[in-house]
Order: sequence, then C-alpha cells, then structure tokens
Amino acid sequence: TLYFTHKLIPGMKSTARIHHSKGFISSTYLPEDEVVDFIKTYGAYLDLYTCLVCAGDANAELVTMTLLEMAKYDPRHRQAMKGLSRANVLLLYEPFLLSALL
Repeated sequence: TLYFTHKLIPGMKSTARIHHSKGFISSTYLPEDEVVDFIKTYGAYLDLYTCLVCAGDANAELVTMTLLEMAKYDPRHRQAMKGLSRANVLLLYEPFLLSALL
C-alpha cells in the first residue's frame, strides 16, 4: 500500500512531470496500465480504502475500476455489500464501506 500510494499514484498524477537536472529536461510518466498490472499482481496485499482514496484523488478511472474488481474478493467488501442491501437498517459509515458505496 505504501508503494502504491507514494510511488505509483504520484507517478501517474500528471501526464508528465518535468525534471530539471544538469541543464536538460526529461519527462517521466507512469502509464495507468502499469499501475493496473501492479494491482492485479499484488492486489491482495493492498489496503482497499487507502488505495481507492489515492486513485480517486488522481482521477485514475481505470485504476479505480480495477480496485473495485479486486474488492469482490475482499470479505469486508462483501460484508459491506450485505449491510447496504438490507432495507430500513441504520448503517454507520466506516472506511471499509467505501468500495461498496462506489
């Protein structure tokens, strides 16, 4: 989760980040596909809530959709979906409910 939130998402937040080093300009850009591959490989180890918040902050739609696909396998997500599907039940917001609300 730390690598995802501090390296991957900031690397793709803008289309290109310009680095000035030794008089020349180079742009770095991490494509969304690489982040999606990372999620598919290491998704079981990611904190879903934190990653969804970071992906939403970066407006990364493909990454958000991939995280929501991975949420299907999270037991807390399934529990949240059951809680939200019940009619006339007061359910207080918890961070793990975010994937079910999306």
